[in-house]
Amino acid sequence: SIADFENGTAGDWTRGPAAVLGVITGQGYFSQNSIDPNYSYAGVVFSRTFTFKAGRTYEFFVQAFNWVGLPGGILPTFTLRRSSVGPITPSIKVAYNEGWKTISAQFTPQEDITESLDIFSQQGLGWGGGALGGNDYYLDNIMVRRIA
Repeated sequence: SIADFENGTAGDWTRGPAAVLGVITGQGYFSQNSIDPNYSYAGVVFSRTFTFKAGRTYEFFVQAFNWVGLPGGILPTFTLRRSSVGPITPSIKVAYNEGWKTISAQFTPQEDITESLDIFSQQGLGWGGGALGGNDYYLDNIMVRRIA
């Protein structure tokens, strides 16, 4: 399952509260660049429910890009999460000069399970550097696949 935003939608992924003000661009990616200082952008960006088989290994990944380019600003920071266990990645920061950064995790359920996976933004503040920033990013190519 992949959401590449090429058709102007997030496919079967549901926007979370952290994505409400973001847009899907004509270039085929999700853009979070709203500057409303009264809105917190921390939380679930996208989520989707899947059924996984016990003993099989799956990969969950997304590509993120810090588009604002302010050295010293708060960096967009993400975790990938499973509803049954919580975060399956450490907090991943996306630096302004990294280009597209792949955030990924592999997991093997111990039992058959239906659960949601989500991309979680840890930065709640809006535009700028210093104490303001951390949510000026693009996301693309959200993928979940069985690898073993």
